[in-house]
Amino acid sequence: MSRYYSWDKIIPKAECERIIDDCKKGVEEIGMVEGGKDVEPTISKDYRKTNLRWVDNSKLITKLIYGFVHEANDSFFHYDITNHLQMQFSEYVVGGHYKYHKDTTYVSGKEVSPCRKLSVSVLLSDPKDFKGGEFLMYDGEMKPLKPLKGQGSVVVFDSRDFHKVEPVTSGVRYSLVMWATGPLFK
Repeated sequence: MSRYYSWDKIIPKAECERIIDDCKKGVEEIGMVEGGKDVEPTISKDYRKTNLRWVDNSKLITKLIYGFVHEANDSFFHYDITNHLQMQFSEYVVGGHYKYHKDTTYVSGKEVSPCRKLSVSVLLSDPKDFKGGEFLMYDGEMKPLKPLKGQGSVVVFDSRDFHKVEPVTSGVRYSLVMWATGPLFK
């Protein structure tokens, strides 16, 4: 069962728009998919179709989002978190999607250390500006969870939980993603 901690529309619209404009200045890449056991990351547009840019760790937004991680962890998860990976700015255009996946990373069938423990997703776009593109979490039941309710909403969840982004059918969906890391789970 999925567990998450969320804030609804906590980042103001004007700030979301400023973050989008700032992040769009970065170098665009095509989103990759982890290859699994002994396989290098690859481009698989059937599995993941998104453009991304990396957010500099010195940016204030990185510190803000990492603050959400700590609040969620202190209040709910209680994991041994020691750092975070570089934040990703994602752009989903029409047809963009990411099928169900986990954010854990394995090499030769073993989880790497430090391991991804908590994942964060931030919806920067106003849902009125795109159709489709819904962030869903699988909770073991028939009905998926929909934790991101509006622009500026933030969700922190266990990186081992399945989640996805539905295909965008019109407009553009922008989001931020970060992973908090720590020693392997015991």
